[in-house]
Amino acid sequence: MKPIAWYDPTNGAVSTDKDSPLFTPLGQVLPLYTEQDCVGWFGYDTGLRLWFEANKGDDGAIPLYKDPKLCPTCEALARTVMLDQTSHDTQRTWVGLTDEEIKEIVGPYGDTPVKGYTRQLFDQIEAKLREKNQ
Repeated sequence: MKPIAWYDPTNGAVSTDKDSPLFTPLGQVLPLYTEQDCVGWFGYDTGLRLWFEANKGDDGAIPLYKDPKLCPTCEALARTVMLDQTSHDTQRTWVGLTDEEIKEIVGPYGDTPVKGYTRQLFDQIEAKLREKNQ
């Protein structure tokens, strides 16, 4: 799989010559391939931090090529993204609200110190949240 052109993301220049004077000195130049080498299309949701399968015409669709050779920077970035995606699978320990945090939330309307109905209400809210997040 041979690139048909080269792209400099720093200034947006494209050239069939990898050593083109259009490219930023010491900048990273990325290879561009034909769609014949494309094996699929993907998108990335920045809000959910999640990759998903897309169609060629979708807004922001990114082509996926078979066996591309990555530069060391791109490879490190890809590994970081994959680690970030998989790190969300780990179970975190539940941490409830302290009396001080409850006082900040309820302000002058709650019990001082936090007790009785206020503490019971927050305990029930935390129990429901724990149940929903399991």
